[in-house]
Amino acid sequence: MASGDGRRFVVGFGVAVVAWFVILYPNISALPLPAAVVAAYQGILPTYLYAFQFPVSTVTRNVNTPLFTPTLAVLLLALTVTCLVVAYSTWAWRLTMAERLAAPGAPGAPDSSGDSESFARTGGA
Repeated sequence: MASGDGRRFVVGFGVAVVAWFVILYPNISALPLPAAVVAAYQGILPTYLYAFQFPVSTVTRNVNTPLFTPTLAVLLLALTVTCLVVAYSTWAWRLTMAERLAAPGAPGAPDSSGDSESFARTGGA
């Protein structure tokens, strides 16, 4: 099978979707199954047991949530400090690399021929 033939992949995916739907349809539609089939059918289902239940939440959901809070200010401050630290680190790293390249005899350093491309690639360094 050629990997460039997209139609085969789409048809295969469509067949898999239809087959998976047919296998899981009784569970989706809550159709009753014969007792002999239920045990085998429960083995293929990707579901939890009946005993696994979520509790009922009585928390009030309709409350106003203010946007400008102290938490937002702290988060904004932490994000700003992080950005400044990363920016300073990048600037210091680039400055160090420029000093290394400007040193006499360094790979990529300008020679007496007047080569002005001192920041050109240095072969992976």
